[in-house]
Amino acid sequence: AGAVVVPVGATAKNYSEPTKLLVDLARGRKLHHNGDPVLEWAASNVVGHEDAKGNIFPTKERRREKIDPFLALVLLVNRAMLATVAAKSRWESEDAEMAYMDV
Repeated sequence: AGAVVVPVGATAKNYSEPTKLLVDLARGRKLHHNGDPVLEWAASNVVGHEDAKGNIFPTKERRREKIDPFLALVLLVNRAMLATVAAKSRWESEDAEMAYMDV
């Protein structure tokens, strides 16, 4: 056996909501990455592009800049947002503020 590979296309549906969540967590200082220098470097190269429908796409200003680790995080958040969880998680707690996300 091995890992199940799930194709995730580069579409507004797959990128926008996870990107908005990550931006909200970062602005609220609730996104923790344990000082990962590669993720920090990649995130510093990200520029948000908003389309006419309000969808946000992570992109970069210069071709030589790399954002792949950040895009991997966006896709991870995409899959987590779609996951079905039987029990209430800390994310759904009625009396809790938005939980921290450790990556």
